[in-house]
Amino acid sequence: MTWGGNPFAPHTVGDDPATLSPRRSFAQWHQLVEGTADPWSPADLAAARLIGDSVADVVVQFRSVRMLPSTSATW
Repeated sequence: MTWGGNPFAPHTVGDDPATLSPRRSFAQWHQLVEGTADPWSPADLAAARLIGDSVADVVVQFRSVRMLPSTSATW
């Protein structure tokens, strides 16, 4: 994940302007997050498979319709 600043960094305000500045405070901070999601259940997997199949079917139908000759042609 990319965050707008390190939420764990200590933020101190002092007389030295280099201690805290908007440019450094909101610099991109990257965090690797693993193992926090629950595993997918069989029902989740079935639903995802059904959605994927449905999207694939719509794509095939859309491509088929695009290949039809235009009905607005003048004969």
